[in-house]
Amino acid sequence: MKDLATAGQTRESRLTRTSRDEDRAASIMFPKRRLIDIAAHRTGVAVDVLRLADEGLALGQVVSGGHEIALEDPDNIALLLPTQGRIEMQTGDGEHGFGSGSLILVQAAERRTRVIAPKGGVFRATTVQIPRNRLIALRTVDAGMVGPSADRAAQSLDTAFTRQFGHLLSQLGGAVFRQSDRLLAPRALAEFVSMIDDLLVEAIGQANAETRTYGGLREFQRVSQACDIMQAGAEEAMSMAGLAAVLGVTPRSLQLSFRALHGMSPRQYLERVRLDRVRARILSQGEAISVTTAALECGFTHLGRFSQVYRRTFGELPNETRARQWHLSDPDPINYPPNARNKRG
Repeated sequence: MKDLATAGQTRESRLTRTSRDEDRAASIMFPKRRLIDIAAHRTGVAVDVLRLADEGLALGQVVSGGHEIALEDPDNIALLLPTQGRIEMQTGDGEHGFGSGSLILVQAAERRTRVIAPKGGVFRATTVQIPRNRLIALRTVDAGMVGPSADRAAQSLDTAFTRQFGHLLSQLGGAVFRQSDRLLAPRALAEFVSMIDDLLVEAIGQANAETRTYGGLREFQRVSQACDIMQAGAEEAMSMAGLAAVLGVTPRSLQLSFRALHGMSPRQYLERVRLDRVRARILSQGEAISVTTAALECGFTHLGRFSQVYRRTFGELPNETRARQWHLSDPDPINYPPNARNKRG
């Protein structure tokens, strides 16, 4: 077992090859658990955890040849993202199965989980443990907001934002756990935490999929104020739950207001503000600024994902914008998505 602590972040790791070994050791993820079976003793179960003490969150990675475990965690809910293999889960409301790529919100305090490795490979998943009180606070600020339903012990989240978050979580987990001493930079940490709250709000909305029409002048003023705040602070990490609190409304109410007026969520609006600012800097400053610098200065913390979103929005990669405007050669190849460089020839 290895520990690393700095600036409120703590790294822990453990490799377990037999259930007997696990029963003798305290779990680094759950207060109560019983490892029932390990399918591949040579591979074992490798667990890495990055604890974010100031937020009460824990980012984790599990690599396994296949195992089955019974656990209790009354104080936390969990986000699970299997990137290789499959998860089968038994909870109080029945059995659930999730394949690779599913972003899973688990609220069951007690569950029995079986992970299945793909043929000839290993099971991999990125996880986030979130204090249960964090969801309760978001869920109960408005008596009309009851989701995600407490009786849905495990559910797959499938909206445009949750798919975007799942992609980011997969890449973040890979980047953090690739090196034994890697921690999150303060700005990336702040953005990650804000997206956690936004994802929980999105999950609340998925469970309460009501529709609404425009609510008049008061709603227009509230959305306009939110837009002003986002325009003024677009370069900083920003939580939509925190923004809603400043405006004196619930996160879900703010989300519905934005969709009614702009046809997008507040998070999508903020992202578009940042994209427009990056593009404006590239077009106006030319060789004086790199794409990397422009993206970081405008609030983006994950450059690979930034390039993908930029291309989806403007129909070209950011370096293509820069080269076309200023007749430059192909600088900053690091900003291309991994598969884009190969396609360019």
